[in-house]
Amino acid sequence: MAASRKAKSRRPTVGKPVAKKRPAVRKKIAVRKAPASRATLGKTAVRLAGVGYEQARGLRAKGQKVNGFSATASKTVRIPLDKLYTAWSEPRQRSRWLPDAPIEVRRATDGRSLRITWKLGESSIDVGFYAKGGEKSMVAVEHSKLPDATAATRQKHYWGDALGRLKALLEPK
Repeated sequence: MAASRKAKSRRPTVGKPVAKKRPAVRKKIAVRKAPASRATLGKTAVRLAGVGYEQARGLRAKGQKVNGFSATASKTVRIPLDKLYTAWSEPRQRSRWLPDAPIEVRRATDGRSLRITWKLGESSIDVGFYAKGGEKSMVAVEHSKLPDATAATRQKHYWGDALGRLKALLEPK
C-alpha cells in the first residue's frame, strides 16, 4: 500500500500547474549610448529628407527655411581661437574689418559663439568659432531670416568679402 501512496503523491493535483524549475540565467545587454552629436540624427535625417522632397518638387528654394532664407560663409585662419573671437566680440576691432555694419550683439558665449541682430530688416546672424588644432581656427557665419533668395545671395557675398578682410587683417604675413 505504501507504494500506491507514493505513486499518487507524484501525480499533480488537478487545478495546480506544474512548476518547472529553470536555471536562473541573466543576460547582460550592453546598451551603448549615442554621443550627443548623434543623438538627434534620426530627427535630422527626417528633416533633411523632407527638405529634399520639397526642393525636388519646387516647393522650397535652395537656402529657404521655415522662417525665410539663409546665407552661410566660413573662413579658416592661422591664428588662435581667442584672437579670432576677440576680433568679432570687441566693437573697436570689429570696425577695422566690418565698418558701418548695422549689427547689435544679443548674446555672446565666450570663445564659442555670438548671436547678432542685423538691424536692417531685423534678420539674425549666428557666428560660431571652432579650433582647428595648433594655431588655426575657423569662423562660420549663418545669416538667417532673410526675405528672399536675392537677399540671401547678396548677404553670402557680403560675408565672404568681410571674412576675407578679416583673414587679411589677422593672419601674419
